[in-house]
Amino acid sequence: MNPARIPGVPLRATALLILLLLPCGCASLIDPKVPEPIRAFKDPTLQREYLLYRPSAYTRERTWPLIVVCHGGFPDSPNAEIRDWDQLAERYGFLVVAPRLTAAGKPGEKLRDDETHLLDAVQHVRAGHSVSEDRILMFGAGAGARIALGAALRQPDLFRAVAVTDPRFTPEDLLAMRITIDPYQPIFLRYNANDIITGRQAHQCVNALRANTPNLRVDTFGASRQTNAQRIVEFFQDAVRNEPWLHVRALPADSGNPLEVQFKLRTSFTPDAFHWQFGDGAESTLSEPVHAYQAPGAFAVRLVAQKTKGPKVIRNVTLRAPELSTHLAPNVPE
Repeated sequence: MNPARIPGVPLRATALLILLLLPCGCASLIDPKVPEPIRAFKDPTLQREYLLYRPSAYTRERTWPLIVVCHGGFPDSPNAEIRDWDQLAERYGFLVVAPRLTAAGKPGEKLRDDETHLLDAVQHVRAGHSVSEDRILMFGAGAGARIALGAALRQPDLFRAVAVTDPRFTPEDLLAMRITIDPYQPIFLRYNANDIITGRQAHQCVNALRANTPNLRVDTFGASRQTNAQRIVEFFQDAVRNEPWLHVRALPADSGNPLEVQFKLRTSFTPDAFHWQFGDGAESTLSEPVHAYQAPGAFAVRLVAQKTKGPKVIRNVTLRAPELSTHLAPNVPE
């Protein structure tokens, strides 16, 4: 069959049909506003397509920020969402990924599948590209805000910051997510105050989040959303520059003692000094100490990390041993 023409079908329709039949994972889309194509790949688990834009200046010699953008319900789509972001990716120098969501923010099994797909897409991109581990960022619009916020808040050691616009869910949805909010993870919520439906839902969401985290920023706008992606990029830039990222993880030690804990850190900077207080009277100045508790219980662990020239960064963690479930608490004033 001649690929230039299908008998009985107009030439423009033929071209569109051929584009649609291209195999996922090999196809690319052209946006004339940017020099590079938008590439389509499949995640390794669900084999669901996601889109990636990589700026023309990309090189493996340095690490790059990665922004995940979650589309809303119809008529929004991964293609439409990534085209809102590819010019900014080209201008500011970051990778942008648009997963294909099927639940459109609705509860149930598909929502869990969406999160699996999203996280798999992120790992897939990290495996094949030079991604900055402390600059992976999340954005969601409309009905996609729920999956974006849920995935980011459940993975604070992966996503440095999260932003949503016109979130289409209620405080009850937040409770249904069973989210333990990391008070150090920057959250940005932007919504149209003039929209009767989304404005009311967003206001409820703001109140629910403010009850759980001190690190929430809110911005309202009028009818126009033309500058939305730009404002989100500015928020991400500010969060990366001004919000130190230091995440504490408590893991079982190699000794086999269920009360012995290995503390691990992921940070956006390199501290020069550490002061750990383990909540049982013991202390350490090591960067990633191992500590054995004498009896099961809940312990208020405190870490003060500091560069020689710079402010202290404090993390307060409530740790339960031997289960090793952790809960982050707001900073205690000095």
